[in-house]
Amino acid sequence: GFCTDIHTKDAAHAGETPVRINLVAAWRESKVFTDAERAALELTEQGTRIADAAGGVTDEAWANAAKHYDEEQLAALCVSSPSSTPPTGWASSPGSPAATTSPASSDDRE
Repeated sequence: GFCTDIHTKDAAHAGETPVRINLVAAWRESKVFTDAERAALELTEQGTRIADAAGGVTDEAWANAAKHYDEEQLAALCVSSPSSTPPTGWASSPGSPAATTSPASSDDRE
């Protein structure tokens, strides 16, 4: 839909490679993402799969992401994915910070 289209274009405009953009759908099997990026992908995937009763973000996924990102960056991941309005389930996610901030830096990309 619209969100996938616009954010794919945004990522390409920001310098993301076509290979990495195309492999987001298969991030678990792909070798192009860092451990920090995998943690962010897991966190955002769990936080956005509320409609299919996935249960929200697990403590394990939150703790893994917290190894790579500080509270401000975690908050940015929560509110910037998939949109600027956090999904309903984020408010009840284990350990989720209430603060909002600009998106996390991508300095640790391969």
